[in-house]
This record gives sequence, C-alpha cells and structure tokens, in this order.
Amino acid sequence: MHDVDHDVAKSIRHAVAATNRGLVLRGVIAIVMGLATCAVLVCVIMLVSWFVVGLNIALAIAGVFVLIGFWSAWRRVDPLASAGPMSTQQMALTQWSTANPNFFYVSPKHAVAGSAAAIIDGPANVLEGVSLLRRRIRTGGGTIDGAARLLSVIGSGVPARTVPEAAAAALLCRIGFAKLRDQECEVWLTTTQKGRDAAGA
Repeated sequence: MHDVDHDVAKSIRHAVAATNRGLVLRGVIAIVMGLATCAVLVCVIMLVSWFVVGLNIALAIAGVFVLIGFWSAWRRVDPLASAGPMSTQQMALTQWSTANPNFFYVSPKHAVAGSAAAIIDGPANVLEGVSLLRRRIRTGGGTIDGAARLLSVIGSGVPARTVPEAAAAALLCRIGFAKLRDQECEVWLTTTQKGRDAAGA
C-alpha cells in the first residue's frame, strides 16, 4: 500500500470543504427563496379568500394550496409541460391582445397551468435546497487518505474495474480531481488538470 502524501490529502480536504460550502450556500439560497415565494403565495390566497369566507377558512385554503404545492413538487409535476404548446390561433390571439388594449385574451388551459406552476415554484425551491444540503460530501473511515493514495497512482489513467477503493474514486470525481472516460472498450479513471496540480504531477 502506498504511503499517504499529506500535501495531497490536504488539497483534497480543501476541495471537499469548498464543494460543501458551495452546496450549503446554494441550498440555503434556494430554501430562503422558496419560503419567501410560499409566504407571498399564502398572503395572496389569504387576502383573496378573507373577504369571501373569513380568516379561518382563508388560512385553511392557503394551507391546502401550500400542501398541494409541496406534494406536486415532490412528485416533479410540470403543469406547463402538461399544457403543451399554444396553437397558432391562440398565439395570434395572445399577440393581438398584447398589442390592442381594448382586446383581452388568455388561453384558459395555459393560464391554469401558469397558476399551478406559480404554486409549485416555492415548494420546489425548498425541496431543491434540502436536496443540495443532503448532497454535501461526507468523508470518514480513511476516505481522504484513500483518495490521496489513489490520486498518486492513477497517473495517465487506470481501468475503473481495477480501482480498489470505490469510495475514494467517487470522492475524486465529485471534487473534480478525476473523471471517468471510455477507452479501449472499457471505462477508465483518469486525473483532471486540477487533480494533476494537486498531485504535483
């Protein structure tokens, strides 16, 4: 077994930390934006419903819409894709409506799809943010040291099937120090320029 190059291991730790910081930042931004969108949605629904059915029922209606949004986002529902493209006639009427202030037209199907997309948007951002946070790289059990040893011996490339530490290889690929490529009818693991710089090659 090759000795661990501590400088290489240090570079890998720094790359893992940088990758995790990026994931956390993107995740937090997505969650905050999603929650803000949900809050706006709840306020709009409550204001519209309040004058008709009262505060308590308005709160219930807003809650139902938010739950529907999260359920649809979790199921990856795309209402705009389901609506399909507008017909030539609908596009012509929409353009005429935009140009003529005395004429109003909106495709009912696409209007409903757009409203549904707005309801799903906030919850989808929240779930995406949670997914990003869960994708943070967790290292343990000597994975960093294994990745450092593997990076030192990859050189110009080795067949992926011969790599003894799959977790170490996956870590190198995630931080951009290595990549998989097809060569001679099989998959090889090779270093990237970033990986070669870290290994001092």
